[in-house]
Amino acid sequence: MKKTEKKEKNTGGESLRGEKQGAMSIQEQCHIPIAEDTMKQKFNKMAYRQVAKQYDVIRKETLKQCRAIVDPDMVNDMESRLKTYKSITDKLKKKNLEREVGQVIERVRDVAGIRIICYTLDELYEIVEKLKTELPGFVIKEKDYVKSPKKSGYRSYHLVLGMPMPGEMEGVYCPVEIQVRTLLMDYWSVMEYKMGYKCESKNGKDETLLLKMKRYSKKLYLIDKELNELDIYQRRIS
Repeated sequence: MKKTEKKEKNTGGESLRGEKQGAMSIQEQCHIPIAEDTMKQKFNKMAYRQVAKQYDVIRKETLKQCRAIVDPDMVNDMESRLKTYKSITDKLKKKNLEREVGQVIERVRDVAGIRIICYTLDELYEIVEKLKTELPGFVIKEKDYVKSPKKSGYRSYHLVLGMPMPGEMEGVYCPVEIQVRTLLMDYWSVMEYKMGYKCESKNGKDETLLLKMKRYSKKLYLIDKELNELDIYQRRIS
């Protein structure tokens, strides 16, 4: 019953913002506060430092709220980060976007990010549900890469939430990406990142190595399922 009430509150908040802001899309109404004339400025390292300060505020606030909501017994690790200047510019290039401040603010939704590493699949989905229903923001986008992994074999649950800026900036919402994954998914991701450098050769990507990493992802997911069942069994008999 408690979760149902919070879901209604969350949906109501999304509706209320729609009424206040008319036909504005979520993309338009959810970003850090910034002057209109700054939006067309070139996104360079100086601009990065300026916007990073505001993203850092919402990163710290959201991390604090996540720690208050999620049962610590479910969490192996919880960390946060700001996307680096190089990572942002690489993403702009990949999306064929102009290197402008406005493009970063309106189109790059994971400048502020949080990663939660849990133990079992059931805990993963319980954490996701808690985040969606108990955080004060609203869901902009979500992707279940656990059940539907990326082509590489990558698995994780991604939530992009519009989170309210703290302090005097009432009614201002900023996007924060939260990734939730199990220990085994995180291990695969770390190894894939490390091996990614070795997947590149003079002739392009090493397809054999890529196929192996994809196969390992499937094997680890099967182990995740078995460990989840074992955890359920252990709780039943204890």
